[in-house]
Amino acid sequence: MLPNLDVLLTSPGVNNKNDEALSKLFMTSIYLPAAIFTSLIVSVVTMSVLFYLRHLKIHVRESTCWALAFTCMAMRQGCSLLAVSGLPFFSFGIDFFVMAYACLLWAGVRIFSGV
Repeated sequence: MLPNLDVLLTSPGVNNKNDEALSKLFMTSIYLPAAIFTSLIVSVVTMSVLFYLRHLKIHVRESTCWALAFTCMAMRQGCSLLAVSGLPFFSFGIDFFVMAYACLLWAGVRIFSGV
């Protein structure tokens, strides 16, 4: 049975029962891992395309940097999935792989633009 949405949406924070009902209605625990897993799949596909471009010898140095950047992004999302699953140690990997992603993406852009 769904809670009365008019009461829930017009009186936020009035009591904890309304807030708990809203969180149960809109924030179930399955959505976050599913979103992370979907992002992981997108990063893996993008990484695969960039490695394939490298194999075809199209902008080899740039596509290598970009493929490695998306490898780091896939690793970051894997760490996020593990951290959400209850392994907090992988939170350190999230920061490391974001930094590596940004640096490799930036390096690929600099090589591509000839700077």
